[in-house]
Amino acid sequence: MLSPVELYPAVHAWLQAVGAIPHAAGVASVAQVVTALLIGQSLRSASVARTLVSRPGVHARQRYRRVRRILTRPWLSSAHLTPWLVRAALTLVGDAVPHLALDTVRCGRWEVITVGVVWHGRMLPVGWEVLPYPWPKGAFTPAVLRLLWRIGAVWPADRRPHLV
Repeated sequence: MLSPVELYPAVHAWLQAVGAIPHAAGVASVAQVVTALLIGQSLRSASVARTLVSRPGVHARQRYRRVRRILTRPWLSSAHLTPWLVRAALTLVGDAVPHLALDTVRCGRWEVITVGVVWHGRMLPVGWEVLPYPWPKGAFTPAVLRLLWRIGAVWPADRRPHLV
């Protein structure tokens, strides 16, 4: 497995090539978090903070602040990333009819609704919504419709998907 120092340049170059993040500083900070996620294989703050590449002597409190600040950036939201993720997923699928899978997963006190393109038995997420669990009365259907509308707004007209 690659070390964070070896993996970071590849992730940084990939994020620049995708062009989803508008600022150079944003690309660098997101590349650090993606590298930390790939190395640590966990989204827990402690795991991400431990695997972030930093100067020696950075205190744990500062690492946690960096993780919190990076994870709340607007360019990591589903609304911002959906157009880029749809384009990337459709490129991978090629000319085949794209199948969209809708799924939910409970993460602690949250319910995450995801929609993704099915590719080789896996789902490539293209959008998500988050609801508190237990669901507030009357919130689930509007959240799903909001998510599907957001994906439909950026979906190419000539590539009709099949929702499963």
